[in-house]
Amino acid sequence: MSKSPRKPGFAVQVNVRVKPCEGGSLPGEIGSFRTLGSECSQESAFDTVAPALCESFLQGCNCTLFVYGQTGSGKTHTLFGPPSCFARHLLHEAGQEGQDFPAAWGVFPRAAMQFLRQGPLTASVAEVYMNNCFDLLNNRNQVQVAGSKKCSIAAHGPEFFSKEMSSFKVAGQTQMTLQNLQDVLSLMSIVDGSRTTKSHAINDRSSRSHCIVTVTTPRTGGKFLFVDLAGSERIAKSLAPDNFLANSAGHVLDIRAEEAKNINLSLTALARVIAALAKSSPFVPFRDSVLTMMLKDSLAGNCRTAVVVTVSEDPQHQEETISSLGFARLCQSVKTEVTQLKARDAGDVVKVRQQLQQLEQQLAELEAKGGAGGVNPSFPKTTREGFVANQRKLMEHIGNLRSCQAALTELKAAKKEDSAEFLEKSQQRSYEESQITNLKGILIRSQSTGVWKEPSKPYIYKLAAKRELQHELAALGEHVQVQDSFVMTLKDLLS
Repeated sequence: MSKSPRKPGFAVQVNVRVKPCEGGSLPGEIGSFRTLGSECSQESAFDTVAPALCESFLQGCNCTLFVYGQTGSGKTHTLFGPPSCFARHLLHEAGQEGQDFPAAWGVFPRAAMQFLRQGPLTASVAEVYMNNCFDLLNNRNQVQVAGSKKCSIAAHGPEFFSKEMSSFKVAGQTQMTLQNLQDVLSLMSIVDGSRTTKSHAINDRSSRSHCIVTVTTPRTGGKFLFVDLAGSERIAKSLAPDNFLANSAGHVLDIRAEEAKNINLSLTALARVIAALAKSSPFVPFRDSVLTMMLKDSLAGNCRTAVVVTVSEDPQHQEETISSLGFARLCQSVKTEVTQLKARDAGDVVKVRQQLQQLEQQLAELEAKGGAGGVNPSFPKTTREGFVANQRKLMEHIGNLRSCQAALTELKAAKKEDSAEFLEKSQQRSYEESQITNLKGILIRSQSTGVWKEPSKPYIYKLAAKRELQHELAALGEHVQVQDSFVMTLKDLLS
């Protein structure tokens, strides 16, 4: 893709949003940041944080916005909004074209609707949980980051890696085409229903993972990353005595402690990276965590970047607030260079079609060698048909479970948790979960007999790359049927 000359370095734009607390106040001076006060609305937050970034993205620049702060300080609320704001019954507030946004909408849905006025987008959603990366648009299938120790040429093929790779790339992420308001709401419902969250003493709905939503405009190929970082936390506070009583099963508390440990380690790695960049250090430790690898381009590449640091007026969290403001000061010293990407033309369409044709040939070669896996034809017909039927049932129940979760979210938003419909959906969710567990067990036992062989890793990632190119062609206005076929792996069954 052609690029224009680099523009002068942009300092990372730092904003601080204050979560109110009755009788509380911030410790000392907040500093020279753009400050979103405790009375700031979601609309005002967007108008303060996003316009410059959105304009740059629409002009062909890569952009990133990430939110940082302690657990429960309002990061997810700022970036996405509360779960209730994506309920279908609120569609009338936004209108079919998204002209009038629901008041509770955060930065991402407002920005997405603004971008869609210029044309369709593609989107992917990655979750970084316990220092592993998962694809939330593909049933939380684990994906690897090229350039990391876990991602090898043998597994993904040499074409996945450039000879002079200076950044990291997520292998085989599923792409979703966004064309209208309904698509944005569907995306947010998937994120809300799939992301790992738990309740603890500080936050009733704490994100236990980092979430990265990437939208791409086919007009230039520019990317905008919306990064909702998990909240830093002190285990002594988040796993308070009352939480121990409520969750007396030791293994649950152990998992939560391990989650908190991994969150804090990845945020510490991020702080080390930013400190090194602020000092113009010759070595920046991007490889210290999956999160920092995925944010390398945002912090040291061709990208215009901003951060919202969320803090609380609550005096019991004074130390955490001081720490968060220290992180904000570090970010102010980081500069990125921005290159404006030129609009694509017919030549880009030809290039994408050529890439797609090459991938289809490579997939055909792998299929000829048995790389696609599948049912063993030497087994009796009834055995093979039974396995395929159970595969199909599993996908149906997974789809039903997602529908139940979306319906329950909407009922909660409408404050109908005491209704018969809520009880019915809750019972259905339990039923779907039990059926999924049972079917996974059946399929795992069947797989051990040799009736089914899982596809090779090169085949899985090339198939994902094919879908990505199909989405890219569709977004460029070409007529193409996107094949989102499900490829089952043993890891999926064990998850």
